[in-house]
Amino acid sequence: MSFFMMNIPGVQSAISMVKAQHQVVQSASDMAKQAQATVMGSWIGGDEQAFDNAVKTKLLPAYMQLAAAIAGFGTNLNSGIDVVSNADKQVKKLAGQFGSLVDKIKI
Repeated sequence: MSFFMMNIPGVQSAISMVKAQHQVVQSASDMAKQAQATVMGSWIGGDEQAFDNAVKTKLLPAYMQLAAAIAGFGTNLNSGIDVVSNADKQVKKLAGQFGSLVDKIKI
């Protein structure tokens, strides 16, 4: 029995979901870029430059920040899996060495 257990398949499933959300955000960003080009090509009534600037300076950077945050979250989860897996291997090795040492003790 262990005091600390990590459900690696569960974490890997969460990483897959995070990657899917990252793709959704990137698709939404692409759609916003396409919509911007379409709107700018058919804009009637002025203020088109203000709209264009708002999309370029607010909307698209926000999409990029969100995508970067999501990607970073997935990367950090992968790093966590690596740390726990390596620690588990080291503990198993030490436990095996300790067991061998105990077996050598003669009473």
